[in-house]
Amino acid sequence: MAQPTYTSTQLLQSVAYPTNGTSLSAITRNASTGSTDGMTWSFPALTTTHPAVGVYTSDFESDAGGWVPGRVDSAVAQGSTNPRSGSGTMETSTSDNGYANVSATRTLTGLTIGRSYTASIWFDPDSSGYVWNVALGVTGIGAPTPTGLVAGYQQLSYQFTATDTSHDLEITYVAAATVGTSVVWDDVTLTQDAWVETVTAASTVSDGVIRSQWSSMPEATTSRRPRPHSASGHHKSAT
Repeated sequence: MAQPTYTSTQLLQSVAYPTNGTSLSAITRNASTGSTDGMTWSFPALTTTHPAVGVYTSDFESDAGGWVPGRVDSAVAQGSTNPRSGSGTMETSTSDNGYANVSATRTLTGLTIGRSYTASIWFDPDSSGYVWNVALGVTGIGAPTPTGLVAGYQQLSYQFTATDTSHDLEITYVAAATVGTSVVWDDVTLTQDAWVETVTAASTVSDGVIRSQWSSMPEATTSRRPRPHSASGHHKSAT
């Protein structure tokens, strides 16, 4: 339904069409007569919303889901210790007998450059001897923020914008001085976030009124000489 607005003198000022976002946004009037000299129509951008789409998921039921050690002293294996769902987990550990930085990575392909993605994974710090600075991130894209630890499973998430068609997810933490200290992981996902595509940009169209000026001109008159009539018979001239 149209929604018109008027000036204080009850002249039409604009008309909005909320259903489609179109509007008669401006009316230009002649300062002397108040007549309409021009109109401007505004048209909103035409957009399409694309929903979030899952790119990768693993519950580690049959294998480690493609994850590999990110350091020479780190280890990755499929396990079954205290799963969050199902019966499988992924377990990471270190072979270092001192304080060790532990990491594991998973390469993801088929990404769209410029699109936003959200990665998520659950881990159980209670399964380890002692760890801290647990984080989920993407190699080469910023530094992830380590999470504080609570009892039981907790979720890590990381949002990023793809700069290439493939990126490496990475989980990292620091382990205590215990050879074989392991952390249990489960239910990892990567989702391409919902996004809005602009099909047609917003635009405006203005129309102007051209008024013709007519001047009063006197009618032109043509003077005609009477046409002579021929006399019948012979004309005699006096001599």
